[in-house]
Parts: sequence; structure tokens; C-alpha cells
Amino acid sequence: MRYIKLLLLIFILTSCDINQNENDSEIEIPISYKQNNFVIVGANGIILNSEDSGKTWTSLSDLSSNPIVKDLNSLQFSNDSVGLAIGDKGIILKTDDGGKSWNSTSSGVNAVLYSIDFDNNLIALAVGEKGAIVKSINGGDSWRVIPSGTSAILENVRFMNESDTVIAVGHNGTILRSTDAGNIWSPVPLSVPLKMDDLSDIDFNSNNWGIISSLSGAIFYSTNAGVSWLPSQINSNTKPLHGITYVNDTTVIAVGDSSTILMSTDAGVTWNNIHNAYTQNLNDVIFDHVNNVGIIVGNNGTILRTIDNGKTWNLCYPKDSIKQNLFDVECL
Repeated sequence: MRYIKLLLLIFILTSCDINQNENDSEIEIPISYKQNNFVIVGANGIILNSEDSGKTWTSLSDLSSNPIVKDLNSLQFSNDSVGLAIGDKGIILKTDDGGKSWNSTSSGVNAVLYSIDFDNNLIALAVGEKGAIVKSINGGDSWRVIPSGTSAILENVRFMNESDTVIAVGHNGTILRSTDAGNIWSPVPLSVPLKMDDLSDIDFNSNNWGIISSLSGAIFYSTNAGVSWLPSQINSNTKPLHGITYVNDTTVIAVGDSSTILMSTDAGVTWNNIHNAYTQNLNDVIFDHVNNVGIIVGNNGTILRTIDNGKTWNLCYPKDSIKQNLFDVECL
């Protein structure tokens, strides 16, 4: 009986159509598609969430009634559950449930905080006005002030990939670099163009090439992990740029005022305009590198989405009427 069953099984398997071409040895296997979450923060403590890769949006938490919460300028998640949001008057909020509820922690400063980033699940840095830098080594439960050596506004901070090297950028061409996860900072020597500029955002690709945007509309790039920086070549942009991100190791998107969207396909060396029909100021851009979905956020509730690596962008409409300015977006 076992012998008959075995022959029957062999016959069934050899008779199946497995979508294999005569000259093709590969079998077509279905691939699962994971739709990642995006989270947005903005004015008056608004927090928006998307669970379908940015197609639809709902209010995750409305903190406008909380007297201690003003504008939320930036957020970062260390995993699907734990996230930190920062904003005016040194406020830092933490969630342990993916953003459904938030609790405030003391940052130790009263300055506006503009940017936050995780090195790992425990180490996080936030930066802001008056050269403020604060650090947590327990996932955001407590914070200590770190001397920065500058009084300039620090607009953004970013850890390099799988590294304790971190760079903060800000006004008056300020670039600070740390190689010990933010304990000790050193200024990066600057060329003349950078000294004249207010720097707004920074990102790194997997090869630790770096890219910086500025409020003059200029862009700078680094090929040596942020040790030195060179000016990029941009075709006729004078609008302030507020956000910049790598789509992959060679493609970069920058966004700014008057719905400016710039694209580079050579890791940030040269740039071209992406023409669009929108008018609002754009404040940040992020990409889901797995699914090639990008999200841009801007003033008056503007949310733009791309599924072709940034070549074209379409408006998204949250279920609730959103008129607040949106400042930062992250992918979980």
C-alpha cells in the first residue's frame, strides 16, 4: 500500500504545471508584501499614522488639549513599539505601544528641540536651539545634557549605519561630528560655501556617503563618512530646503519651499528639479526602502506619496481634515 501511495505522489508532482519555461530553471514563487507603517508629527501636537504604506492616514494621537505639548518637530522609532517625539520647550514624549499613548520625560533643557535619532534600542540623541544636545542611554526614559561647544541652532542629527559615528548640522554652517555615540563632539572644518549657510537636514547611505541640505537651497555631499564636505551641482534652485533622504545608495530626494522637489541619481553630486503641480512648503521626506514607497510632508496638512522612487508624487488625503503644518515623517 505504501508503494502505491508513493507512486501516486510522484505522478501528481511530475504532472503539476509549475510555471517553468523550457529554457528557464527558475520556479515562480509568490513573494509576500509587507506594508510598513508611517508616522507623522506636526504643529499643535498632531500625530498621524498610516498602516498601508501611506495610502490612507488617521489621527493616531491628538495632543492639542495637553497644556505641555506645543509643536512636535521630529520623531524616531527604535522598533515597532517604542518611539520618541520632541518639540518646543525641550519636550520629549515616549510611546511604548506604537504611538497610541504618550508620556512626557524631562530632557533637562528648555530649548526647542528639532531632531532626534536612535543609535540602537537604548541610545538616542536630540538636538535643538542654542546648541542643545541631550542623550539617553535607556531608550528615552531619562536624559542628560551633552556639551556641544556651540550656541548655533542645531537642526538635525543622524547616526551613520551600524556605527557610533554621528553628525549634527545647524545654522552658520555648523557641522559637529562624534565617534563615541555623542559624548564628545568636534567641529568639522568647513569650506567657504558651508560657513555662509544654515544647514537643515542630513542623511547617509549604506556606504556612509553623506548629504546635507540647507536653507539657501544649496546641497553638500561627503564621500568619507562626513570628515569633509563638497558643494553639489544644482540646476537653478534658490528655494530653502528643509528635508533630504537617500532612496537607495545612488538616488537622493530633497524637498523645500514652494513645493520644491529635487532628485539626484549619482548619490548627491548633481541634481535636477522634479516638476509638480503643488504649492505648499515641504518640510520632510522619507522612504520605505523595502517597498520603494516615499512620503513627503509639508504645511497645511500636505502629504505626498510616490511609488516610483520619487519620479512622480500624488496627494494623499487623511480621513480627518488636517490643516496643521506637518514637520516630520518616519517609517516603522
